[in-house]
Amino acid sequence: MLTQAHVEASDRLAVFVVEAYVAAGGAVLRDLFEAEHEGYLTDPALLDRLATERLEREAEAVRSEGWKWVELMPDLDYAALRQFRRVHPEMQPSTDEQQTELDRLTEAYDGLVGDPRIKSGDGDDPSEVVAAEIEALSDQIVALSQGTRCWKPEDIAVAGAVVGIGHAGKLIVERGLKWTPDLGPLVKV
Repeated sequence: MLTQAHVEASDRLAVFVVEAYVAAGGAVLRDLFEAEHEGYLTDPALLDRLATERLEREAEAVRSEGWKWVELMPDLDYAALRQFRRVHPEMQPSTDEQQTELDRLTEAYDGLVGDPRIKSGDGDDPSEVVAAEIEALSDQIVALSQGTRCWKPEDIAVAGAVVGIGHAGKLIVERGLKWTPDLGPLVKV
């Protein structure tokens, strides 16, 4: 009953701006008897303002790309995106520099994964430090392998983007959305 007016720290809105919330003087109420619980943010108005400000900053960056429209949808979920049709970017082939970097990262990844000296005490899994390095290399390889997305100017002129907060408080920007009148009015979630 005491926490009904507060927002749980694990709420995606809270996760999205918790550092800014605390820096702005927002209080976090913690239960002394539940060490695992992250607590409650006690100022929902401050939380909403900070989230809106951050989303607006992100939206300004997306607007500068030239999209016909950009909407803020703080509670963005994929059900809300069903009201749009999509235009898709073209994938540009890797440049020689990108391919060279991809080859270097792949060689480093293969070297770490195949090196028997990196195993932890049980002999099966790499140590935590090496596992983190392997994961970072893997993420870089995936990012470079996907290529560079390039939107056509004619698509940007007729489509838009939605900026919102997704699962686990992560920023989501969905570009290339095309609203058409036959889908009904644009519904903000």
